[in-house]
Amino acid sequence: MAADDQRDENKLLLRNLLHHLVDAGRVQEEEADVITNEYTRYIDEVVAKDRSKYSDFQSSPNSEGDTDRSDVLFYDTMSSNKAFSKLWQVVKQVLVLSHGQAAVERGFSVNKQVEAENLDTSTVAANRLICDSIRAIGGLMNVDIYNKQLHVSCFTARQRYFTYLDDQKKMKEDEGKSRKRKAIADEVDDLKSKKQKLRIDKDSLTAAAHDFADKAEKQHKLTLIAKSNAMRKSAREKEAELNAVEQQLQDKLLQN
Repeated sequence: MAADDQRDENKLLLRNLLHHLVDAGRVQEEEADVITNEYTRYIDEVVAKDRSKYSDFQSSPNSEGDTDRSDVLFYDTMSSNKAFSKLWQVVKQVLVLSHGQAAVERGFSVNKQVEAENLDTSTVAANRLICDSIRAIGGLMNVDIYNKQLHVSCFTARQRYFTYLDDQKKMKEDEGKSRKRKAIADEVDDLKSKKQKLRIDKDSLTAAAHDFADKAEKQHKLTLIAKSNAMRKSAREKEAELNAVEQQLQDKLLQN
């Protein structure tokens, strides 16, 4: 494909990308043309001056397992140049996009290999850390068995395990105390609410008894005296309940 045809195709791809970014609210619509112009300048002023840097770019590992990094290339040639500031913002967004699920699926595969029945979450994390570390150094045969830190870690593993058990025991005790305090606090709130309602009921009954007594005195009706006495009796019962709740509340406050 000719260079001009390749450039036109790349510009078309860039415009399609900008269209999606505008729809997603990641790029302002009025900036699309500016970004396209910056891309053209980047090709003419940067890529054209050092084509070998781009034509020799190695995206696949070479014989030594090394690869060229596109983020490093664009950072070196674009980030510090104000003429490409808006284009650089687009490039950064593209660089952080996920290009597949392979890495995630490999992680799930490793997790499945280290899983066992009733295995604690922290143990899964530790096993996964070991697997990732061994893979990073190129395999089990590359582990430095003479490493002093490794020896010290092995020697102190039992002590760390007992420390972990003590921490777990203390954590459970703290959780139990916290649940107990919360339960007592909830009971205290319920008793306070009940106490408030009983006081209101008692005061209402007492006031009603006084009203009936006043009306009985003025109207000389025995039925009103009976109602007043009934109200006073109910008020005394509410007062007894109120005193009982008050005592329960004091006991709970002493436990808290």
